[in-house]
Amino acid sequence: MDQLKAIFKYIASLFKSDWSIDDYPLRYREHAKTDPQAPRWVVQIINWWGMMGTGESREEAYGNLAERLRERRAAEGRLPRPGKTVPIAFASTKRVDRYADIAERFLCEVMGFASVSPVFISDESCLGDFCPGGSAEEYMEKIRQVFDVDVTDIESGNLADIFERIHRAR
Repeated sequence: MDQLKAIFKYIASLFKSDWSIDDYPLRYREHAKTDPQAPRWVVQIINWWGMMGTGESREEAYGNLAERLRERRAAEGRLPRPGKTVPIAFASTKRVDRYADIAERFLCEVMGFASVSPVFISDESCLGDFCPGGSAEEYMEKIRQVFDVDVTDIESGNLADIFERIHRAR
């Protein structure tokens, strides 16, 4: 059924060149509220796995997705054609790759991973990615203990910025 929606929306998109949320095939899911932090509703664009909206109601999820689409259009100038498969794009790792030795020690000694192999971090990764719903303050204290560097002024918690600060302090 999802692919039929995608085909229909794709064909309809051939008759225009500027698309909005209503031109995309959507899939709604309601989640049981077992986790109070999790949203009740998720709406996804079919064949575009990274583009979704969340909310406590269908309408709120739809509005959240519409906002994400507006942001994407503003950032990239246009949107992918409705119904087409949009590949998952990973953020660059150029900056964090420069500090591979720091990243390895950081992931093991600060984050507590036994091995770095199952962890992907990009130039856009932040401390908050590792503590959803929690606080990055305990990690910042651990960074101070392990690397003897204060990063509390890096409010974004961006790991590339943190690695760069550690590197400069050496």
